[in-house]
Amino acid sequence: MFRYYGILGISLILLSYFLRSFGITIASTEAFVIGYWLFFDALDFKLSGTSVLHNIKKQHSLFFYLIMAGVLIGLFFDFFGAIVADLWAYPGINVFFVKSILFGYGIPILMYYSVYRVILWLVNKEKFGRKLIAKKGEIMFFRTVIYLGAILTLVPVLFIPFLGNLAPVPRGLLFAFTLVGGWFILEGIEYRQHKRSLLKDIFEGYWNPAVALVIAAIITGISWEFLNTMDFRWWYKNVPFSQVDIFGIPIWVLLGWIPLFIIYLSFYRVMSKSDKVF
Repeated sequence: MFRYYGILGISLILLSYFLRSFGITIASTEAFVIGYWLFFDALDFKLSGTSVLHNIKKQHSLFFYLIMAGVLIGLFFDFFGAIVADLWAYPGINVFFVKSILFGYGIPILMYYSVYRVILWLVNKEKFGRKLIAKKGEIMFFRTVIYLGAILTLVPVLFIPFLGNLAPVPRGLLFAFTLVGGWFILEGIEYRQHKRSLLKDIFEGYWNPAVALVIAAIITGISWEFLNTMDFRWWYKNVPFSQVDIFGIPIWVLLGWIPLFIIYLSFYRVMSKSDKVF
């Protein structure tokens, strides 16, 4: 049976759009984030018999750890994306910024994982993919990937003194270095924890998680970014090819949701005792 809180979830999503359509921003983001999580969590429970909320009920501390993880990822993204690459900005560094970190990065880790699990359940009807590299090459890659990730993450820092002279495309590339670097670091940690990972699945011919992640990221990106276009709570600048858009959302912003999901879910895998995140 579909959990009743899923009805509450879809109601909160609709409420958030209703509020924004009338220029009411108070509680609209909170309504969207909580509603999106509850809706997909309820779908997840109906499809698989378990969910993030179900696990939190059994282990209350999990909620705190996940929120703190989301906040840390948010600070990482904002430092390299908003400060170093100067790709987006907020109305100001004030109380709103603190709230945006909580509801923009902390709590969303719950909804990202929930929507991903739902999409994965749907695409897992038939497994597909092709093995890309031999086991020996895979081992060599994972033994060095954490160091490569650290280098890629630090590259943008070296360009801070020259940011004022950089065009949008180089700025975007700088942030891309950060995203790939952060992902590689997490992949290296997962390897050392003897866990599966997104790259390991891709290398070994199990591509369903990657496809599910891309679909979940694009669905979530369109849903949330479109809400933001109604009354901007953050805005983008120096975005490459910003004139190419979908529903008023720059295409590169939507594509940026894919590495965001990758890092969130990889971080979840690192924290989790389970090996079933991807």
